[in-house]
Order: sequence, then structure tokens, then C-alpha cells
Amino acid sequence: MNSISIVGRLTRDPETKYVGEDKLPTCRFALAVRRPSKGSDGFDADFIEVIAWRKQAELCGQYLSKGKMAGVTGRLQTGVFEDSQGQKHKFAQVLAERVDFLSPRDKNGETAEIQEDDIPF
Repeated sequence: MNSISIVGRLTRDPETKYVGEDKLPTCRFALAVRRPSKGSDGFDADFIEVIAWRKQAELCGQYLSKGKMAGVTGRLQTGVFEDSQGQKHKFAQVLAERVDFLSPRDKNGETAEIQEDDIPF
């Protein structure tokens, strides 16, 4: 079984593109996902690449932005690519099956900022 669920804050604005002859929407973004560590504040972060497709990609591009919270459920994909100097690099990314927008909205319908103390982990 290949299933992964992560919750984190976007590290950059999502990049939406339309690929192939069918112009399928795809959206790429990265989440900073907190984890316990022995550091000074007791936490560290992993930066996880996420790819969404089709309608989910369009919604991510429209409603997500740097700093907002999101939850992603999908599958983990790994691979190797070769750069222009011939060096091989490993990568891991999550192919999103579901993306939940977790930043709350204020009374005007705008996304409100979440404070670190509001995060339940």
C-alpha cells in the first residue's frame, strides 16, 4: 500500500501549468511539515514537494499561496534524474489525490493568517 497524509504550510506560491496536447492542469508546490527534533524549540521541518492534477490543480493554484496551511493525501513517488553535468539526483514527491485548504477565512471571506500557536502539533 502506498498512501501518505501530510499537513504543513506552503513554502512558496503554487505553480500551475497546462501540459500535453490535452492541456491537463498541473500544480506544483512544497509544504513545510513539522516534526519533533532535539533542536532548541523541539521541532524541525521537512520540505515536501506536492503535485496535483486536473481540477484539484486548478483549485490549488487559485486558493493556495505561500504561508497558507494545507493537508494533502496521496501517494509517494520517488525517482532519479540526471542534471546537465551528468550527476544523478534522487527525488521524492507526493502525487496528491486530495488537498484540503486549512487556513481559516475571516468574516469578509478572505483567508486569515494562522498563528503558530493555532497549529495542533
